[in-house]
Amino acid sequence: VWIMDDASKRQEGMMFLRDGDVGPQEGMLFAFPDSAPRSFWMRNTLIPLDIAYLDDKGKVINVVRGEPQDLAQLPSDRPAKWVIETEAGEAGKLGLKPGAIVEGVTAIPGKP
Repeated sequence: VWIMDDASKRQEGMMFLRDGDVGPQEGMLFAFPDSAPRSFWMRNTLIPLDIAYLDDKGKVINVVRGEPQDLAQLPSDRPAKWVIETEAGEAGKLGLKPGAIVEGVTAIPGKP
């Protein structure tokens, strides 16, 4: 995964990437400095995504699907510290589902 650990990286995310830019089992890990309600949208995002919200212990809270260019807010169900984006369909293949624990994320701090 690409580590998105500062405000400018988190803001850009997967904007403008096209099919083939992100392969199977690849994605982005958004590391935030704190746990808070999170909400993503798909502005300037050209490929469908799975967006998995994780709590401060690395446990998956919920996974939402984002459609290209959709401006609707896609919120976490509870406060999240990390978010993983993959191409649509990859989250399930990787076992990213509510209740799953993602090992190693707790060692990645989010810069303010």
